[in-house]
Amino acid sequence: METKNEKLYLLNDVVPLYALHPGGTLREELRERKIKQKDFARSIGMQPSHLSALINGTRNITPAIAAKLEKGLGISATFWVNLQNNYNIDLKRIKERDEAAGKKSSEAQVSAKPYPVKQYPVRALADPAGLSCEGQTKIMLTVGKSDVEWLEFLADRMGWGFRQV
Repeated sequence: METKNEKLYLLNDVVPLYALHPGGTLREELRERKIKQKDFARSIGMQPSHLSALINGTRNITPAIAAKLEKGLGISATFWVNLQNNYNIDLKRIKERDEAAGKKSSEAQVSAKPYPVKQYPVRALADPAGLSCEGQTKIMLTVGKSDVEWLEFLADRMGWGFRQV
């Protein structure tokens, strides 16, 4: 008999199939707001080439860049820094998983090029057993009260169904 706890997955137990650079999220945000990259870079005091490198995943988000993004988009610097930290952690977990399976992986193999946010749930997650989530109908997470608003935003943004149980 399956208990309620067996159905709960903690986000920390999930190893993604690909690491998703935060530049992809920034690209989608600018696209949704119909803001040109060059104009946005100038408005936040950043070189257009640096913003392009960030969006293409070849430059990382630093706290200073996160503060500029917050000023330009109204999305907290903490959000951007957390995206970068999660990306770095995902790279490490993927590398560890591949090493445990006897595979060699380079950063280029574990890092996916940015793609539309709506594809993240299908292409980016795997269940704790390491199997693809295709066909999975429900993933339950235990989150603190402070994370519920963020999770609702993320679920809406990615087209996931989300409700508290």
